[in-house]
Amino acid sequence: MVNTSTDTGKATMLRPVTNKPTKHGVKKQSRKQKIFYAAMIALPVLQFVIFYIVVNFNSILLAFEEYNVESGGYVLVGFDTFKNAIGDYFSQSYLVKAIGNSLLLSAASLVVGLGGSVFFSFYIYKKYFGSKVFKVFLFLPSIISSVAMVLMFRYFVELGIPEAIEKLFGKEVQGLVSGDKTGFATVMFFSIWVGFGPLILMFSGAMTSISPSVVESAQLDGITPMKELWFITLPLIWETFVTYVVVTVAGTFINQMHLFSFFSGNAEPKMYVVGYYLYCAIYGNATTLSQYPFLSAQGIMFTIVTIPVTFLVRYLMRKFGPKEV
Repeated sequence: MVNTSTDTGKATMLRPVTNKPTKHGVKKQSRKQKIFYAAMIALPVLQFVIFYIVVNFNSILLAFEEYNVESGGYVLVGFDTFKNAIGDYFSQSYLVKAIGNSLLLSAASLVVGLGGSVFFSFYIYKKYFGSKVFKVFLFLPSIISSVAMVLMFRYFVELGIPEAIEKLFGKEVQGLVSGDKTGFATVMFFSIWVGFGPLILMFSGAMTSISPSVVESAQLDGITPMKELWFITLPLIWETFVTYVVVTVAGTFINQMHLFSFFSGNAEPKMYVVGYYLYCAIYGNATTLSQYPFLSAQGIMFTIVTIPVTFLVRYLMRKFGPKEV
């Protein structure tokens, strides 16, 4: 840009105007971004420190202690409590059964619960015939009290189904919950069924965010609904899919399978899962201070086992999962 000065009569070349920030401006902007970032993560970090670390600090410390009757307090004993906890799980058959049931419940939740929720979410997302009915039926357990749902479900499978079978086929059958061979499977079915609601809400929301142009382009090429689900929908909601798998694996040994709602603290040992056993042990020994270190050691033991498995599953699913459509 050239400017002719009237004072000197000489042409003077002016510097071009730019919007490039100065070094000081870059530092100031970077400082503001760091302050904003710190302010955003301050609250969740503070909540984690207060409501997890501080609250659980004494529980973690209890695992290395033992209650002394004479002094009326806890004394440090190192890893002796862990040794007793590990030995108890290998020597008590009902605890071995509880571990197996917890793993079975987690596997069923991943295969049946996850597969079914993705399928029904896709059915609702595509607005096929009866999709609204499915949506209400599958989400209803999530908005009704779990105790009320257990009462209705138990009445249906304990009285309704046996009576219907007797009238139709003239054969007397035992209630499904109280049956020796059907009790665990029935309660596990209920646990998976009541978990459909949040999953369908989560997956349906993820599916509705898919660009319609992608789906329309595939439909013009003659894609079938199942191929659309497998090659388009699932890859585009993969992160949501991974999140549910990780949460399920992480909660393997804390899932109670609604056993307490069905049986209070009186479930048969063969139906135990680890989450139910730990809850009942604490609930039933609320005044037995000598049991707390043992139960705390068991909780930490399962946490130590679960953490690396959870991170491994998360790593493998992100590494070998679909990256793009």
